[in-house]
Amino acid sequence: MKKYSYCKGVSLIEALISVAIMLFILFSMFLVFNSAILSSSVVDDKVNLYDQLNDRIDNYRLTGVFDNTSSGTITFSEQQLSDPELIRFTINDSSNGGMTVSKDVAKYT
Repeated sequence: MKKYSYCKGVSLIEALISVAIMLFILFSMFLVFNSAILSSSVVDDKVNLYDQLNDRIDNYRLTGVFDNTSSGTITFSEQQLSDPELIRFTINDSSNGGMTVSKDVAKYT
């Protein structure tokens, strides 16, 4: 009975193909993981901006005056809307690529 030496183990081409497939899968997982972390970071930044804006709006409701002084790279503004009963408060963070958050609130009377 003859033994064939070419039937032993894995060929070089099979090994290269399997390594290429594993690298593709790992690279894909890295991209998904990286985008999830980036998305989470953006959401955290927006939540922080909302919190700061809500603090200023709460102060506006108590005093009737909106504090629009800047805080570092963060600027606050108020804008009159077409509806005389509403006012728009905006916060802009220039350090995060110009991330802006706005909220419409009933005007203080």
